[in-house]
Amino acid sequence: MIFSRFVHQQLKQGGIKREVKDVVTESQDGTLLRDLLSVMSGKKMGGKPLKQSTRRVQQIDNLNRILNFIKKDCGVDTRVSAENVADKDEKLLLGLIFKIIMKFLKIDDDEEGEAMDVREALLLWFQNKTEGYDGVEIKDFKKSFHSALPYLALIHKMRPKLLDYDSLDKGDNKANLQLALDLGEKYLNIEKYISPEDLPKLNEISMIIYLTDWYYGVNLLQKQDIAARRVGKLVQITKLHDELRAQYLENGKKLKEKVDKKIEELNKCEFDDTLAGVKKMLDEFYSYKENEKSDLVVEQLNLSALFNNLALRLHNHKRPPFKPGGGLDPASMDQKFEELEKAEIERSGKLQKELSRQLHLQKLAKRYKEDGDKLTDWIETQLKAVDVTPTINLTSEAEDALDDHKLFVVEFNSTKNSRLASLQKIANELISERYENMSEIEAVQDNLNTKFKEVEEKCDQKLSSLEEELAKQKNLDEEASKEYSEAVNAFTDLVKKKKKLLAGNEEMGLEEQLEALKESTSDKSEVDNKVKEVEEKDAKQKARGIQNNPYTNISAQDVKAQWKQFELLVQKKQVLLEEAIKESKRAGLSEEQVQEIKDNFSHFDKDKDGKLSKRELRMCLQSLGEESTPEIVKNVMEEFAADKSAITVDEFTQFMFKQLGDTDTKEEILKSFGYLAYDKDTVTKENLTSVINGTSFQDWHVDYLSTEMKEKGEGYDYPTWTEEAFAR
Repeated sequence: MIFSRFVHQQLKQGGIKREVKDVVTESQDGTLLRDLLSVMSGKKMGGKPLKQSTRRVQQIDNLNRILNFIKKDCGVDTRVSAENVADKDEKLLLGLIFKIIMKFLKIDDDEEGEAMDVREALLLWFQNKTEGYDGVEIKDFKKSFHSALPYLALIHKMRPKLLDYDSLDKGDNKANLQLALDLGEKYLNIEKYISPEDLPKLNEISMIIYLTDWYYGVNLLQKQDIAARRVGKLVQITKLHDELRAQYLENGKKLKEKVDKKIEELNKCEFDDTLAGVKKMLDEFYSYKENEKSDLVVEQLNLSALFNNLALRLHNHKRPPFKPGGGLDPASMDQKFEELEKAEIERSGKLQKELSRQLHLQKLAKRYKEDGDKLTDWIETQLKAVDVTPTINLTSEAEDALDDHKLFVVEFNSTKNSRLASLQKIANELISERYENMSEIEAVQDNLNTKFKEVEEKCDQKLSSLEEELAKQKNLDEEASKEYSEAVNAFTDLVKKKKKLLAGNEEMGLEEQLEALKESTSDKSEVDNKVKEVEEKDAKQKARGIQNNPYTNISAQDVKAQWKQFELLVQKKQVLLEEAIKESKRAGLSEEQVQEIKDNFSHFDKDKDGKLSKRELRMCLQSLGEESTPEIVKNVMEEFAADKSAITVDEFTQFMFKQLGDTDTKEEILKSFGYLAYDKDTVTKENLTSVINGTSFQDWHVDYLSTEMKEKGEGYDYPTWTEEAFAR
């Protein structure tokens, strides 16, 4: 049974699916020996392939060929004949299998990589694994292993959560052996084909074969440690990505609601028909633009940075891109802010139009009063007034002068028509009455007619002059407005261009994106010049009294705010890329994981020379849950160590980056779960809890998995969860 179990275990380790129940019977046709040698020696027997057969002639032929291969190609000295095996000579066959084991089973290497004798290596392996445990003293393969304590010490060494070694009743060997066999079956995949009473009866050879089960069981636990670390990393990545998605959706929803509410508020524009009322509304609008709008833009920048962070992580971890619905994707959010800006422009236009209307009404009221005061002495000052030429530098001044003159003409004509008509009526009456000094009356009338005609001519001349001046000032306003609008457009075009460059290209490498970002923002002088030009043109239009530019609603303050917001976005993007590059160089490992690697290196660097020998490297790898066979150690030295005999901390770190980095595929994760679940399609919470190590796989990992995975039978459906995790 022990030999059968060993052969079955070897074939399973070598990837050969063959159930071995009775090694003596199943070796009759030579195919089982062929498979065993293939796995243990790594050599393939040439010639015609062996076929399973129950015919003795075929069996003998097969056995002769395989025995010849064993002796000549594999170097195993044996006198066993084909007939011995075909006739099921148990003693000779098991002796042959034991020789194969002694030849090819490698438990440990010495410092030079030379294989030790299996017995010595296995004994040393148990001694190293159980060193320091109270009551354990391993000297041989006989009485040393009749005690349960070496087995329990080994289990505690690998899985301290499974038992409290110090509290064991060391005197109850039978109960302790039963506990060791039960735990070995449950966690080390060691079948209970012997009882506590059977162990003391095993001879040295059987004991060696049996103890290899424990060696391979520990190997399974080491694979589980690696598997747990990979699953833990996937849990950490998946949980973080889910949290970032949830955070984006929550923040995006809140921001969208704020913007929708603000758009609704901006679109409601009701006036109270007072100058104070519209000025108050303008003050509130400017306060919103300076404060609340800035806060909204910062929220949008943070949301964009959050999305970019998640997008980079998903891309780096080869996950599908995040596509938020409900109008929360970046393009829709940008469109929502465009709607906000449109509402701002429309409100600004309405406010400016109402302000102009109220100012015009105020001007008319003032002019009415002033004109009323002037009317009392108007008749005495007409000629003086019409000769006055006003100084005009602005359109508003030209408009005022023209309006004043037109009112003057209207009033003059009105006065002329009323007062001259009255005088003419009196004159006519005097003439009809044949007044004796009629000539004097006619002279006065003629003089009045002449004066009024002179005023009319001067009014016409002045009207033409004022209209020309008004046209000139309007042209200057138009020029100033266009110059400001062109300066603003040049600035916004430049910012749009830089934003487009800032968006980058996900197909580009992280370093390329960072370089492109720095290049696009390295020269601030171009933008500074644009901003300066906007400020100069704004000062020019303000000096001309232009309050409502017909070509743009973007103020100089808006321009400065846009550039400040763009610089904030650049800073966030740069920090994001730099962090992503750091993470990429760490192969996705956290700073804590990197520090753990360096701390472990330092711990096993006993002589503090900054290097690990092969032996130190093996122990360090084991402490990190990595496979550490002699062959693996040799390969690590060959690939990463400059002098091939010792590895530096930087070289070791690079190796660990390769081992622990973001290279886990869905297939690797499913394989890892398979180790934890002992090749079942469900994993229990007990399976998961047993591999908690406090670092790469912790209690919260188990809690998360047991909450997220669907229950199936007595365990959890890890294949479905893995598919879902890699799909998001």
